[in-house]
Amino acid sequence: MNKTAPFQSIDEVEFEIDFSMCAPNGKISYTAILNLVQLVAGNHAVKGGFGFAEMAAFDQAWVITQMHLEFEKLPKWQDIILAKTWVRTRHATHSIREMAFYQNDVKLFSISMLWVVFNLKKRTLDELKLDIQHLTIFPDKKATLGEPRRIILPKEMNLIKTYQVLFSDVDMLQHANNIRYLNWVLDTLPYKKLLSNELQSLTLNFANELRMDDKVEIFHHQENEETDFFKIEKEGKLSYAAQLNWKSK
Repeated sequence: MNKTAPFQSIDEVEFEIDFSMCAPNGKISYTAILNLVQLVAGNHAVKGGFGFAEMAAFDQAWVITQMHLEFEKLPKWQDIILAKTWVRTRHATHSIREMAFYQNDVKLFSISMLWVVFNLKKRTLDELKLDIQHLTIFPDKKATLGEPRRIILPKEMNLIKTYQVLFSDVDMLQHANNIRYLNWVLDTLPYKKLLSNELQSLTLNFANELRMDDKVEIFHHQENEETDFFKIEKEGKLSYAAQLNWKSK
């Protein structure tokens, strides 16, 4: 990625799918996709002057609270893909960012996500201190059919695992990185299911942050063959929710 390129309100970044991004089947993993999303969004913000360093000067940071992903095809090892990103809405405390990934002009997967301004000292939502009026928004340009939204969880869910947040889970914001949550829930699913099935869509909610040594409980409910729900709780309080919709066979 070229972080010194001139700022454009619609940014484009090219990647090669390397070995570290791939699942055992040789295709990009879902957690690697989330990592690319963070890299593309972060790079765009840096080039626009509202990245991590600029935000941290005001004790603020961007964090994702809701994310919706839709999948057409997963690229494989050594494929070259192109990411495009732009901001669809902009408000004092939050913003919706869109992103889509392509190979030879064919869309592979797309993401719509709600980012909020987070106060690093108060650990609460905040109003953006930076001036980003130079950023053009595209209110009618959507990457996905669905929207980032609050997941309605089933009333009855089964406790399947307990977990304690480790050093390797924690990022520069001093909390568990959002990619780690998906790792935790995917690791509870059967190996064969993950290798032989692909997601149609994935909706994620990040409700309350988790920090080093926090102890959590992971719950699961399989609605049918094509839908799985997960939630992660700390002391009975929701931290994370996920809805996984699998492609029909």
